[in-house]
Amino acid sequence: PFRLIFFILVIITSLIAFTLIFRKREQLIYVKKKYIEIKNPKNIALERLNNLKVDGLIKDFYAELSHITREYIEDTYFIRTLEMTTGEITENKNLIKIDEIQLEFWINFLQKADKVKYAKELYTVEKMNSDMEKIFTWINKI
Repeated sequence: PFRLIFFILVIITSLIAFTLIFRKREQLIYVKKKYIEIKNPKNIALERLNNLKVDGLIKDFYAELSHITREYIEDTYFIRTLEMTTGEITENKNLIKIDEIQLEFWINFLQKADKVKYAKELYTVEKMNSDMEKIFTWINKI
């Protein structure tokens, strides 16, 4: 009989302990996360252009300007232009569904930016401002 009473006491204390622990446990409250608002690629590109400073190195300026245009085309047309060279973009220009004149302007700009980045060609501040304005209008036209 002592063995039976002992097992019954163990079971009762286990049930009481389980009940107390279950009642005191922390209730999980699930909060739905707010996802980041997806911005329009044109707005992102124009915002980056507005924040671009002309008073730095010419190489850095044209590298950033080239990156802005490539990222804009990649986000708009889903073509991996950030990973492509200017020559590859020229070879595959039939994939980019924009006006032929606008496409030729962009390719010419990329070639000019490559000359600045890799051949160390120099331009004046006026030319840099002019190119930035041309890219600004180019993005607005597309």
